[in-house]
Amino acid sequence: MSMRKNSMSEPFRKQVGGDHYKGFAIEPIRFCQKNGLGAAESSIVKYACRWKRKHTGNLDDLRKIIHYAELLIAMELEIPDAREEDEFRSERKFKTFSDETDIVRVENV
Repeated sequence: MSMRKNSMSEPFRKQVGGDHYKGFAIEPIRFCQKNGLGAAESSIVKYACRWKRKHTGNLDDLRKIIHYAELLIAMELEIPDAREEDEFRSERKFKTFSDETDIVRVENV
């Protein structure tokens, strides 16, 4: 079995349920991963990218952006000291997806 990095693996060549992410210079998932965004921030990027493409005339994706922003604000206000989360992650050796050195790509499985 050969393990190597290639420019575009099979999962990135397809999209399930439409083509609303195709045509961007960089797909939202890659942008979010490369920039180390969390789940809520990534959802905001995802919905901002697709709202005109996926549901023409529907404002639900814009409402979702607002909702995720409100969640981020609420979480920010709930945590008096962000160091608590950093210590929690560090103690348990949690890693983020943005650390590409830990990602192994397997081909020809």
